[in-house]
Formats: sequence, C-alpha cells, structure tokens
Amino acid sequence: AGCAASSVPVPEPLDLICHLLVPGLFDAVAQRDSMPAIPRLSNVERLLARADREAGAIGYAETAMALFGQPAEPAADPPTAPLCYAQETQTTPGGWWMHADPVHLLPDQDRLILFGGDALDISAPEAADCAAAFNEHFSADGLELHAVRPDRWYLRLSAPPAIATSSLAEVTGRNIDQFLPRGDRQTYWRQLINEVQMLFHHLDVNQQRERRGVPAISGLWFSGAGRLPPRGATAICDIHGSDLLISALAGNAHVQGDDQLYLELAPWHALLRGDAGRWLSALQGLEKTLADCMRSCPECRFYPCNGVSYRWRPGMRRRLWRRVRPFADYR
Repeated sequence: AGCAASSVPVPEPLDLICHLLVPGLFDAVAQRDSMPAIPRLSNVERLLARADREAGAIGYAETAMALFGQPAEPAADPPTAPLCYAQETQTTPGGWWMHADPVHLLPDQDRLILFGGDALDISAPEAADCAAAFNEHFSADGLELHAVRPDRWYLRLSAPPAIATSSLAEVTGRNIDQFLPRGDRQTYWRQLINEVQMLFHHLDVNQQRERRGVPAISGLWFSGAGRLPPRGATAICDIHGSDLLISALAGNAHVQGDDQLYLELAPWHALLRGDAGRWLSALQGLEKTLADCMRSCPECRFYPCNGVSYRWRPGMRRRLWRRVRPFADYR
C-alpha cells in the first residue's frame, strides 16, 4: 500500500485525520451481568457526549473495508477470506474463497458452544491431516481445503456459496444455532457442517488429541465468502497495531493521503475470551490512546462498529451543554 505499519506515538499536528477502530466497545455494557463493574472512562465519555455523531458501518469487517475503499455489497458477506488468503500466501487467488476455521464444539445440554483460534494449539501436521481427509471426502463437491496456517484454514469453492454467514469472532463462546448459514443454500451448508463433524470425529489426529487431554478439532466454521475485490482507495497511510484483515486491506488499496489508523482491538479480544481482567486493562489502554489523539490530532474519528461513528475536533471540548454520562449508561 506504500506505507508500512507503525507503532510510533501519535504524530505532531498535521493536516490529517486519526481513525480509531474499536470493535465491540459497547458489548461489555450489554454483558454487564457477567462482567465486573464498568469503570468511568473520562475520554471515551467526553467524546461520546460531545463529538458529532454520523452513520457508520455495522461490524468490524464492514467498518474496516469501508476505511480502505471497499464498500459492502448488500446481502453479501464481506469478502474477508480471499483478502486474508492473498495476504498470507502473497498470491492473487482466483475463484471463490471462504474462511474454514478449525473449531472445537463443546456439547452443553441441548446446544453446541464453539471455541476456536489459537486456543486449540493445532500443530502443522494435525492441520495437514485434517485438510487431506476433508479434500478426499469432499472433492466431488468442488471443495478444496487449504490449511495455510495451523489455526487459519481456507476453503476454495467451484461456485458461489449463496449463503450469508457469521464470523468466527461473532460465534466464539456461543451457541452455534443462532449463527448457522442463512440463505438459498443454507440446507447444504448446514449439512456440510454436520458431515465435517462426523468425519473429523473418527480421525486419528483427534483420537490422539483426546488421549492427550486437549480439545478435539471437531469441525469447521465457514464465513467471509467472496472473490478478491478490486483495489480500493484510502487516505490511511500509517497503521498503529496489527491485524491480518487490516494488513490485507492495506495491501489491496491505493493510498491517497496521510491519515493514521489506530487499532484498539484488545477490549474486543478480551471479551471474546471472557477475560474480565484483561478487558479492564485494555480499557485503560484505550483511554490513553484516545487522550493522545484527542489532544494531538486536528480531527479524530471513532468507530465502535455498531452503525454509528463519532467525529471529534479539539474545540468540541467546549460543548459543555452536552452532559457527559458514565460509559456504563450506554447501550
């Protein structure tokens, strides 16, 4: 994209915009019964009360793609899979791709709770064995599984999937019934999820994992379908923080500005793991980053990925008639 990711402090005032991407910020309020007391966040509270409110995208991927000149298509998944596959393999993938993330499905009464990501601690040989078994079993369906990394797998399709999906982050730690594929071919994809569970259950790799007392690789979670989109355009030059999707979007965009992007993902990741202590620490980190941006940037834009964005300029501090409310009061 012409500009490398950076971890330097907030720059001196320039004619630029500082963008803060903060997914899941309000999820803690929705989960207040299962979380510790929500602290006062003076900078966040001031911005929410006194900044201009504008329409924003709903969802982390949708917000990120909009920032890099990739507007969402109605009734379609954001095509995060081909973007991430291109970034990880440094290739230009043709055709249709989906995330096919390895997961552990934990029975809980009459439901299945999903866990995935690096928490499964999958080795490269285990990933290769699962991919080989899948490809042998489902080759006639025009499906090909690529285990690019032990914890991140991708599915190549011979045709559009004709479904809408939910991301792995949305379903982690939750009952999968609420997030199963929806759309014209939902029956096929829901059956495929069940077939993969049965196939993986009998694999030697899972028998060995169970003997070691570690969670089985009991299924795949499909999401983010699409083809690699054309290059977008963005004003973002420097990126503070690290995320695969952001790196993929930056690599697929022309830079036409000097804006800064700050990724504040730690609160979201802590919530996904149910780690209250880490969540509280992450909020303090967000407070510091936001204070620096509000003080040093001529304009700051704040994206909680919930359909609303906030535009802040330093002079908005003087909007004293806009009463500051505790963060815990926001829904």
